[in-house]
Amino acid sequence: MPRRSFVSLLLLNLVLTASLVQADPPDAKYMFPAGGRRGTTVPVRIGGCNFHDKANFQLMGTGVRAAAEISRMQTLWFEGPVIPQPASQSKEDYPLDYANSMEIAADAPRGEHFWKASTAQGVTGSLPFIVGDLPEVVEEELLGLPNPVDVALPVTANGRIFPREDVDLWRFTAQAGQTVTCAVVASRLKSPLEARLELFDPQGQSIAESLSVPGSEAVIRFTAPTTGQYSIKIHDIQFGGLQDYVYRLTMTAGPHIDFVYPLGGRRNSDVKLELAGANLAVPKPTIKLPATPELRYDYRVETPESVSNSVALELDDLPEVLEPDAGAMATRVTFPAILNGRIQRAGEIDDWTFEAKKGDEFDLEVRAARLGSPLDAVLQIVDAQQKVVVENDDQANGLTDSRLRFQAPADGVYSIRLSDRLPDRGGVQFAYRLRVITAATPEFELSLATDTVTIERGKPTPIKVTADRGPGVKEEIALQVEGLPSGVTVTPLVIKADQKEVSLSFQAADGTKVQAAPLKITGKIAKDGKELVQQAVVVNKLGIRRQDPVWVAVALPTPFRFVGIFETKFMPRGSQYVRHYAIQRNGFDGPLEARLADQQGRHLQGVTGEPVSISPTQNEFDFTVKLQPFMEIGRTSRTTLSVMGVVTDKDGSRHVVSYSSNAQNDQMISIVDPGRLAITLDRRSLSVNPGQSGKVSFRLQRSSGLNQPTQVELIVPQGIRGVKSQPVTIGPNEQTGTIELTFEADAAGPFLVPLTVRATTVDDRKLSVINDASLELVARPAK
Repeated sequence: MPRRSFVSLLLLNLVLTASLVQADPPDAKYMFPAGGRRGTTVPVRIGGCNFHDKANFQLMGTGVRAAAEISRMQTLWFEGPVIPQPASQSKEDYPLDYANSMEIAADAPRGEHFWKASTAQGVTGSLPFIVGDLPEVVEEELLGLPNPVDVALPVTANGRIFPREDVDLWRFTAQAGQTVTCAVVASRLKSPLEARLELFDPQGQSIAESLSVPGSEAVIRFTAPTTGQYSIKIHDIQFGGLQDYVYRLTMTAGPHIDFVYPLGGRRNSDVKLELAGANLAVPKPTIKLPATPELRYDYRVETPESVSNSVALELDDLPEVLEPDAGAMATRVTFPAILNGRIQRAGEIDDWTFEAKKGDEFDLEVRAARLGSPLDAVLQIVDAQQKVVVENDDQANGLTDSRLRFQAPADGVYSIRLSDRLPDRGGVQFAYRLRVITAATPEFELSLATDTVTIERGKPTPIKVTADRGPGVKEEIALQVEGLPSGVTVTPLVIKADQKEVSLSFQAADGTKVQAAPLKITGKIAKDGKELVQQAVVVNKLGIRRQDPVWVAVALPTPFRFVGIFETKFMPRGSQYVRHYAIQRNGFDGPLEARLADQQGRHLQGVTGEPVSISPTQNEFDFTVKLQPFMEIGRTSRTTLSVMGVVTDKDGSRHVVSYSSNAQNDQMISIVDPGRLAITLDRRSLSVNPGQSGKVSFRLQRSSGLNQPTQVELIVPQGIRGVKSQPVTIGPNEQTGTIELTFEADAAGPFLVPLTVRATTVDDRKLSVINDASLELVARPAK
């Protein structure tokens, strides 16, 4: 096609598909390791999409320090197994690794320390870094079969299930009679890992297993029958695995808390706890709850030798009521109050009675699942004739903690009945807190579903604030937003009396500095001569509330974009595919770089591509991808590109911005054909004799058009030491050859993954063509 026609069609296509092309906001995926011990410095890998070469790093709280800027490091990547269709057609992210170090003070607050990252195109959501007390180890990540890692109790092991089908194995010594707990933390890290733990005795026999389920992580506890080495295996239930499948696995013979009752208490008061778990010297301690305005208090058991895991205790200011002993008659209560109870037996129904006048309003909310209880609550109110007046099972979005509003239809005595949704469940761990408020204590809550908002200058950006007014509160709520950057405005600043929510519209004026800053959103109500003040909380899908700041980012628009004409080609696997694109610069006159996008519309299945530099005078470019020789024949490969450049803002500051497009005309689409080059080995395995060498013969098969020499080389995976080989070149008319492997003195194994013998040639367009063969190494038995 003539160049003029090509460019004209591209520009027309650009107009038609511009709405599909979008800027690339940053997206934080993981930190690994995801925690560390007090008094240590922990090097970490931060995984992010669209961080470009560097990003700003924001760490909340005190006691942990880190660099304010993170830079790109070598990304650790394992391809993993071939993913068959249709699973390979799902979208997949390919975060890059960025380096930082977490300096943890010796007196740093234990528990979660949240962090974010930001670029000129936005700010990410927050992820936690967990500070603990026990010794910690970090997995040395290697591809292949699981290799046991020896650790000493107590310890927290940091690992990743990566790639798919990965299995990690940790080994420790336990003494006869010692009670050991192995507990995984993953969902708390916002990791997608659904862990399965399996325990093996010193003879290698499986003796216990545990699965993670929604709301509960996998835990194995056992008492060692004999002294010896025990092993704990961890993998994903579905045998998934990616870079963000991070976990923390604590193995300890020290104290460990499974459950606590009650699940909270009144601020600045004493509360007697009942603990269930292992190695708890005082199972019923009395503790003093802090007077802090925080919503939760993390309680731990400390001994001279160890520290337990934490359990969250909810803090409140209302009076607290404990249910009487099991089997007692209905308990008469007055409100407002928090009712603490347990469904201790299958089919049990807790019964709380109260008096109400006609028109009295009550707000009842169960706090159970959000505090770690397995209870799936059902809440009912019945009248004196035992007729159900109102009931609730789950709140919206699958939250199993029940909630209902009740207005008494007549004077009388009413009963609150609370049970588990499944009548065959119950136990001391099925605890709950039932918070009941009335108009006697007017209150309200402001909540947000997100803790970030990114504003592109000149474009209004909404964020929803939900108002939850308690009984008797009907007034409008005045809003205050503290910490707004200069040039950023927000409207409206009121939630009217007849509104349950409002969309705050943030807008940045032209010329507003590119930055990210924390905000505090507060609501005020004037009622009965008093002022009620509440800070907005961020509520996650489990109903857990955090009083964290909302981060606002002022972002730059991206002036340039790229576009291609839709095409699909049949491409042999192991070959290279080249596509042509045009660029619309819109006044941008700097250099650009095209690369594979961090966020792909489909799994790449091994497709790679080197970045392409585009000079300031170029308005077109070619991009080349490599299709791997192991790709499924007949599958459709779709690759998304990103183009980035440095924009100079009006204040002279320079920022990297990018555009990606997953529009079909911009994807690199190919249907995978059989390869053009084949290599076969004369053996599948080779015995390793340190200090000696071994030879492997091979045969090549080439399709027509491959008339150049072929190089055959050995690819040694990370983690295998002492194995070397020199490449050999085979002439275009030769079909066979031999490659020699040299085994140095430290080539002793274990060899957990096969070597790759790779054949590479070029076609008549000078594009590479490859194929691979696997060679397993077998360690020589010890004498």
